[in-house]
Amino acid sequence: MAVIRFHVNPTPPTGSRLPPQHVHDAIQEATAVWEAANPRLDFRFEGFTDREPRQKDGFSDFSYGSSVVVNRDADGFIIEADIIRTAADTTDSLTYTTCDWRREGGCANSGSGKVEVLDMLVHEVGHVVGLDDLRTEDARQLTMYTWGQGPGSRQRVTLGRGDLLGLHTLYPCNCAPPPVYEP
Repeated sequence: MAVIRFHVNPTPPTGSRLPPQHVHDAIQEATAVWEAANPRLDFRFEGFTDREPRQKDGFSDFSYGSSVVVNRDADGFIIEADIIRTAADTTDSLTYTTCDWRREGGCANSGSGKVEVLDMLVHEVGHVVGLDDLRTEDARQLTMYTWGQGPGSRQRVTLGRGDLLGLHTLYPCNCAPPPVYEP
């Protein structure tokens, strides 16, 4: 079992109208996507913090960011993982629109015209559990594809078969897969 205890810094980005509750909700939903894909993952919300996520301070702090820093011990176990903000995240171009990621076919474009925080965070939590960015054209439809699909996209919220194969390579299990997006 991989237990990842984390705190949430719900402070929205500078210049954003994204409510702190939406930051928290999106993080909770993003971790639930990966837990549903593999029962060996257990994300445990430990409360709120005003700490800025930063490397090697002993705390796993998640924010709405689009970058991840993971520290592992010599055996490869997660010591700490932080989801941090980048300069591109400090605008009013972010929104949170939930969707039913458990259904077949995935989540449709929200039509918001903004970057969907949930889409971004599901991808970043994939890095927390150890998956790398995918950069090939045939991986374009997968959650771990390195670039988002544009404003309003929630495509990466539902994991693809390639995402699950990578996850189950890192955390083997005999478990039923969740609904899978099959491009």
